[in-house]
Amino acid sequence: MKKTNRQNKTGLTVNWPTGFYTMETCSSHSNIPSLWDHNQHFAALITLRVRLTNAIENKEVVKLGTLKGSKGRPKLVFANAPVTQEVVDAARKAGVVVDDNIPNVVNVVNVAPIANETEVSTVSETVETNVVQTV
Repeated sequence: MKKTNRQNKTGLTVNWPTGFYTMETCSSHSNIPSLWDHNQHFAALITLRVRLTNAIENKEVVKLGTLKGSKGRPKLVFANAPVTQEVVDAARKAGVVVDDNIPNVVNVVNVAPIANETEVSTVSETVETNVVQTV
């Protein structure tokens, strides 16, 4: 006899947003994505919080800083590891108070070809081999 009609939802995967995000939607900063908005298929918010805590312990997600709202406690802001300098700069621009000691910040350098140099010249050397036959 069944005691409950609850379905087992332990096999759900978390859809991690790109860039930086908060756990829940902040009313004063609606332009910042939230983890809960990307994962509405979870039955409860606590399950998503446990997955986030496990990801932080496994160093897959990094706490980036805090976001002050109009009321209440500041919201924590997270980013997927490794954190690039572009994500940190975008978070600062959005109003996030970024922590000073963010682990694993990676500086990404954009490599683009120079406009004047469109041709690539290759130098090939020909090697001649001498075959000596003995009789």
